[in-house]
Formats: sequence, C-alpha cells, structure tokens
Amino acid sequence: MKLLCLIPLVFMGACSTSRPPKLTVRPQEPPTTMDASAFRYPEVFRAYHIGRYSDPNNSLVMHEHHTVYRVEAHSRWNLHPGSDCAAVPEPSATPTNPAFSSPPLNDAIIAELNLQKSTTAQLMSQSKGLAVSIDQLQAVLRQAKLGAEETAAVRKLIVTLEKRLQTTETEQRRLAQTLAAPSASESNTNSPASPFDGK
Repeated sequence: MKLLCLIPLVFMGACSTSRPPKLTVRPQEPPTTMDASAFRYPEVFRAYHIGRYSDPNNSLVMHEHHTVYRVEAHSRWNLHPGSDCAAVPEPSATPTNPAFSSPPLNDAIIAELNLQKSTTAQLMSQSKGLAVSIDQLQAVLRQAKLGAEETAAVRKLIVTLEKRLQTTETEQRRLAQTLAAPSASESNTNSPASPFDGK
C-alpha cells in the first residue's frame, strides 16, 4: 500500500524537476514613420475670436468673448503622383493605358468615323433649316395674331355701328310718326267740307 502512495509522488517529483521553457523577449522595432502629407492632406482649421454678443435665439442670453475653432477644409487624399512615379519602367512591363494610347485604325473604323462626320454635318444643316423655318412660323403666327386682333376690333366697331344705326332708325321713325300725326289731324280740321263729298 505504501508502494502505491509513492508512485504518484515519483511522477510529481519528475514534473517538478523539469525546467521551464526559456522565453526570450525582444524589443519591438518602432514602426516606420511616414509623412502623412505625402498621401493625405490634413484638415485645416482656423481660430476666430468673437467678442460679446447676445444670443440671436434668446435675447435674454449674452455670450462672453471667446475663441471659436472652425474646420475650414476636411482631410482628403493627396491624388498628386509621388516621386516614385517619375521612374518609368521598361516599355514591355508597362500596361497600356487606353486613355493615352492612340486607337487602332483600320478601314472599317475610318469608314465609320467618316460616316459619323457626314451624319453630324447633315444634322447640323437640318437643324439650321429647322431654325429658319421656326423663325418664319413665328413671324406668321405673330401676323395671324395681329390679324385676329384687328378682326376683333372691326367686329366690335361693326356691333357699335349697328347699335347706333338701330337707334338712329328708331329715332327717325318716332320723329316721322310725331310729324305725320299732327299734319294728318290739321288736314282733317282745315279742309272745308265739299258739297260733292259722298253725293
């Protein structure tokens, strides 16, 4: 039984006699400092001194003089090429930029370009002709509007003349009736009775 109690002690002793692993700590190298302005512009801010003023939202509040800092421009990327862009690699290694390379020319492309140029010239001449016809149409419309206004004025004049003519005719009839009625009564009273009337 004693023997069995010693077996765990032997294992524990073996574990305690082993050396701990050696840990070496090396100091970390400081990070390389980069000039931030080479790839990003810092934000620009200005300080403004403000004197006493009353609050525009509340006339019962007065602000003491203080400094206000305002961001004038936010930080943004520096898109100018750096100095390392100046070195041009070998022509075989440079990728072609389609914006700076001349387009490939063949007979089909040249024919298409000439067709586009002639179509553009035709469209320009047609647009000039349309502009001239639009100007002529606007002149005709102006004349038609003036003619319509003159016609309306003539109609209005005709209506007023007809009314005046009617009033004149009614006045003439009334005057003729008033003149005819007394003359008929005078002719009946002034004429002597003829002995031969009715006999």
